[in-house]
Amino acid sequence: MSAGFGWVLAQVFALEPATLVLGLHRVALRRCASRRRPPAGVPLVTAFHVTRVVVLLLCTAPLFARVRTWRERKRGERR
Repeated sequence: MSAGFGWVLAQVFALEPATLVLGLHRVALRRCASRRRPPAGVPLVTAFHVTRVVVLLLCTAPLFARVRTWRERKRGERR
């Protein structure tokens, strides 16, 4: 799914498909850094991963709290 989404984004924004596919893949940063000649899109791939980590850190706690509240309401309805 991430490869397909990366390809679609590349078509929409007229960017290199390989860079966007790597940016959306979760282990791509390590793969880019381990190459002898890294591709030109390494800064973009890094920006994708930093953004992904920040979004995960900011959204995980509120999402967990909402799911816990939803489960407690469901559990209360069953009793």
